[in-house]
Amino acid sequence: MRKLLIILLCSPMIVFGQNLAVGDTYEGGIIFYLDGNGGGLIAAPTDQATVNDFPDWGCIGTAISGADGLILGTGAQNTIDIENGCTTSGTAADICSNLVLGGFSDWFLPSIGELEIMYLNIGTGSNIGNFVSTKYWSSTEKDDTYAWSWEFSSGYQDYNSKTSNKYVRAIRAFSNITNINEQQISIEKKIIKIFDVFGRESNNKNQPLFYFYDDGSVEKKIIIE
Repeated sequence: MRKLLIILLCSPMIVFGQNLAVGDTYEGGIIFYLDGNGGGLIAAPTDQATVNDFPDWGCIGTAISGADGLILGTGAQNTIDIENGCTTSGTAADICSNLVLGGFSDWFLPSIGELEIMYLNIGTGSNIGNFVSTKYWSSTEKDDTYAWSWEFSSGYQDYNSKTSNKYVRAIRAFSNITNINEQQISIEKKIIKIFDVFGRESNNKNQPLFYFYDDGSVEKKIIIE
């Protein structure tokens, strides 16, 4: 039986020869990290919480299995683990996971390491990212009671009660795809999880599925058979 693979346009693409830089507006937000291979990370151009509705981290008293990634490239998986382990709606991770912005739906809550890079590259100095001088939630859990946040006023990490209300800024990953007709999953990266539009792990065909990889990138695909 023939299979047809459709890669939806939420998968990022860079036009051949295009030069991108940190601070550029691109694919729904502001580039704050480039990996040197044509890919990187993008921050949403505005906060996903206002002064009137700061979200908490959620599920205090529950340790979320897997949501302890600290470094660059772990925020996407942290967010998946939080969504799977904490069913409370409106949490920091839930807001990012359900965000549709700039035509993209693969946003996630950054890890503490990704927040630090965001602060250093587009938060401090000229503040290209238009951040508020306060704490922003990361997707990195400390334990069942606390989670890590980054202070954008002076630049340091801290941990706070999961019931604390903090600002939120979603991010997404993009990669270098020069020919979408010849796109293949790189052997250098591995699929971490596959889930459907409702956040459930799934391998079912003939429906949109989100593929999360160990390099932090995400692809949305439909395999029709």
